[in-house]
Amino acid sequence: MTTIALITLLLSQGIVTAFTIYFLWKVLKSPPESLENSTNENEVDAV
Repeated sequence: MTTIALITLLLSQGIVTAFTIYFLWKVLKSPPESLENSTNENEVDAV
């Protein structure tokens, strides 16, 4: 494998991994949604 191919491979894998970790962290650290004004689909069907 040539040097430029290896650099491209490592950079692309690093960028994808960084984005994955960043958005996973955002999801895990986000506060839970409030259920006060939401309706459950089962409740709508029962009416």
